[in-house]
Amino acid sequence: MPHDIEETDTEAIYPYLAQQLSLLDLAYLHVQLPLVNFGDQPNAPFDVAKLIRPHFRGSTIVDGSLDREQAIARLEAGDADLVAFGRAFLANPDLPQRLSKNAPLNEVDYSTFYTPGAKGYTDYPTLAELQTA
Repeated sequence: MPHDIEETDTEAIYPYLAQQLSLLDLAYLHVQLPLVNFGDQPNAPFDVAKLIRPHFRGSTIVDGSLDREQAIARLEAGDADLVAFGRAFLANPDLPQRLSKNAPLNEVDYSTFYTPGAKGYTDYPTLAELQTA
């Protein structure tokens, strides 16, 4: 790390790290966006994906509770080559279909995370199941 960068200066460290990771010829860099606190305000003072993207030569995947519109905007802006959907995929077993139809998504039940059994993992209804109910 350059000597003039302080350990707490993340806005300087992240671009430097992205440059260094580019030298490793990685297949991709997965950027996890900060989770949103209350309302729309992220818990980071800057956009991590926008900060890193210009400094990494390989493909970039962005993840972080993105909805359909946010994912499209990230791709169109060039902030990422791909987007990932973790929790949304868990709660929506037919997520690609829902995204293509711009259909509503099931709400994620956070109380079932890391608990034993199928509840919260395999019991979310598909769009077809909701339409026939």
